[in-house]
Amino acid sequence: MMTKKQFEAIAKIISRQGGNDDYVGNDYEQGWDGATEVIARRLADYFAGQNPRFDRGQFMDACGLPPEL
Repeated sequence: MMTKKQFEAIAKIISRQGGNDDYVGNDYEQGWDGATEVIARRLADYFAGQNPRFDRGQFMDACGLPPEL
């Protein structure tokens, strides 16, 4: 079961998508595909930090996105 802290962390990742954070630029300038890929990668970063067995490749595949290089 996910905790309140985890839900808050995910909400923060999504809310930061507008470019008002430590990431450079506004990802929506890349269009929907670019923005959703950035969100997925940021979520993958968070999930990997929470679970060392997290499979980034499987997650990106489930999101319909290419694996990270």
